[in-house]
Amino acid sequence: MKKNGLIFVIAALLLSGCGKTSEYKEESSSVVLIHSDYPYYEDIESFFNASKAVVIGRVTEIENKVVSEGPGTPIPHYIYTVDVEKSFKSNNKSVYHVMVAGGKSEDVLYVEEEAPLLQKGDLCFWGLDEFDGLEYAVPLNNIQGMVKIDDVAKGVNIGKEFFSFD
Repeated sequence: MKKNGLIFVIAALLLSGCGKTSEYKEESSSVVLIHSDYPYYEDIESFFNASKAVVIGRVTEIENKVVSEGPGTPIPHYIYTVDVEKSFKSNNKSVYHVMVAGGKSEDVLYVEEEAPLLQKGDLCFWGLDEFDGLEYAVPLNNIQGMVKIDDVAKGVNIGKEFFSFD
């Protein structure tokens, strides 16, 4: 029964996750929408298998950092410090540092398409990938890999027992 509950929770989160660029209320002289091509997972099994970590975690810190990703204009990224509250698959980390494109550089606000605006204290479902030699984890994609649980709870009738952190 517990496994079925986990599958239900993950399915609800994956089907409900969507970000809106209108969530960004920060003022700047210009906004640049960033589009990245991420894989989309058709079912829970493929999502779970592709993830290095699947956790529920709370955002405890947010840093805006400009990261150079090769040739071209360096793009700011949000670095979220995420304290793990429930782990479904991981390498036993209690904290992840998650990098997502977006943020402010000079007077330009960069917004990653479909990425939800996260704030300190937000509880989220994370499907993460990690790479050898990199200090940051990254969401598998912005729709399924980082979902605010509050958003899901507003639109999906899921009992609180599915989110117990015993």
